[in-house]
Amino acid sequence: MHPDTASRTPVRDHQTTHAKATLDDAFANLDLNDLGWPRAVRAAPAELLTDHPDAHPARVVRVDRGRMLLVATGGSAPIHARDRSDETDPAVVGDWVLVEPPELGADGFGFARARLPRTSVLARRRDTDSTVPQALAANVDLVLVVEALAAGRQPNEGRVARLVALARASGADAHVLLTHADTWGDALIPTEVAGAPALATSIVDGRGFGELADLLGAGVTATLVGASGSGKSSIVNALHGGALRAVAATRGSGTGRHTTATSQLVPLASGALLADTPGIRAVGMHADVDVATLAPSAITRLAPTCRFGDCLHDGEPGCAVQAAIDRGDLDPDSVTEWRKLEREALRERARADARLRRELKSEQLVRAKGYTRARRRGEIPDKRR
Repeated sequence: MHPDTASRTPVRDHQTTHAKATLDDAFANLDLNDLGWPRAVRAAPAELLTDHPDAHPARVVRVDRGRMLLVATGGSAPIHARDRSDETDPAVVGDWVLVEPPELGADGFGFARARLPRTSVLARRRDTDSTVPQALAANVDLVLVVEALAAGRQPNEGRVARLVALARASGADAHVLLTHADTWGDALIPTEVAGAPALATSIVDGRGFGELADLLGAGVTATLVGASGSGKSSIVNALHGGALRAVAATRGSGTGRHTTATSQLVPLASGALLADTPGIRAVGMHADVDVATLAPSAITRLAPTCRFGDCLHDGEPGCAVQAAIDRGDLDPDSVTEWRKLEREALRERARADARLRRELKSEQLVRAKGYTRARRRGEIPDKRR
């Protein structure tokens, strides 16, 4: 039997009685202001609130199967409510909803009747043919992309780049957390991955957690995203100071195991709210991604110095991005990855936009004709010969 076979069976993250009581007490000590209500209500249409006079504002702190929400209303332990806000786009962790209290609902549960407008939403492409993005977390200020360091293996920059791109597309800031840093030499650990600042962390020797705490100040809502076993739940436990989330022993490869099955918002002593999410396997661009947000920070810094204001950084004269690549100041792989994400985002948007589909098809025909003419003139080798 493969030594990692047992690790492929998920360890369900059913909360212990103690962990549940700890979270209930933590939320009971928070009021609506601590949960972020002042900012949420500013984005809410007045008629939305008046249309539901019997409902109370609440923040979604956990989502279970069957669209069952655990919501915090401030000043009391979280309550369960059935999600009736949007059939096509269910509520996720971090959302604000208007909940009718349990006594007005069936089976002792309340009902989430409406969802407030989101200030940001971290989403990805669905595994189905639907063009509606799958939301992962809402109203988030900071996305912490977690990537495990393992002996003899580099971080998966492609996966990190996709998560960083989705974070930027959501409107949130992005940082990369490199876990298991105690297994690597300090000189080998990068300070930037996929154009985002990277922070080396370790729950073994505590490195990086001081800097991480500085990012998680009062009023900040952050979410952890990354592959299964990257160490997200261990980070939550270390920041909170208790075993709130289930974790499992590491594999022989040095990475962790899949343990988290549901998303959970956790209040920290600093006043921040931190969401732990299940591990992500597939990370696809979705139709709502603005391609203008996908460029790495290095490219956005260089773009204003290009000779032409509409430079595409694709061989134009006076291109500052190409000059940086030629000098060795910019990794060409990062530009290649950026182009790939751009094309994928445009394809996804074209699936939902017939006009864009026609435009992209027309551009492809123009490029194909130009390629054919250049090949006939001998400017491009004919590989068919």
